[in-house]
Amino acid sequence: MEKETIEVRKAAMTDGPILSRINLDFESAAVYRACMEETDDFFTAEFQRVKLPKRDDITFQRVAPEVLETCVRNDEVIVATIENRIVGYLCLDIAPGWHTMRLALGGVPSIRRRNGIGTALLKSAESIAAQRELKRIAVMIQAKNEPAIRFIRKNGYAFSGYEEFYFPNLEIALIFTKMIR
Repeated sequence: MEKETIEVRKAAMTDGPILSRINLDFESAAVYRACMEETDDFFTAEFQRVKLPKRDDITFQRVAPEVLETCVRNDEVIVATIENRIVGYLCLDIAPGWHTMRLALGGVPSIRRRNGIGTALLKSAESIAAQRELKRIAVMIQAKNEPAIRFIRKNGYAFSGYEEFYFPNLEIALIFTKMIR
């Protein structure tokens, strides 16, 4: 069977409504639990992978369609297409004066995963960061999103911190970064 050709391009305004309908829910076999300790002299935070008794269907953190449309309008979204159909996207957040690109939102629907689409999007984002002479890329991932954590680590991103109450459901975000050469 011939492999489908994946193309990555900047999102057009007409893509906004399509992006908001893409289902990025996922199935997870594990979660990452925070273990924190604090004394007068130090504090530590560790994240321990905890295997779930059975695979769990997890709802991806949704954003309002207006938010995605604003990102598209601000030229901050790239989309992956196969035969001119959108099969994934990434929102790129680059704050003025910062040297970091944040991958704020996006992904690939579960039916399309493990076919190189996420990798194509990630490589394109890294290329954009390099062209803009940024120093690193940061990705915030739900602690429940084991598939995304495995994917991002496989692509050379290292755990670099966390932020409590980051997502709309107040879940912890695990932060992974990669230096851009």
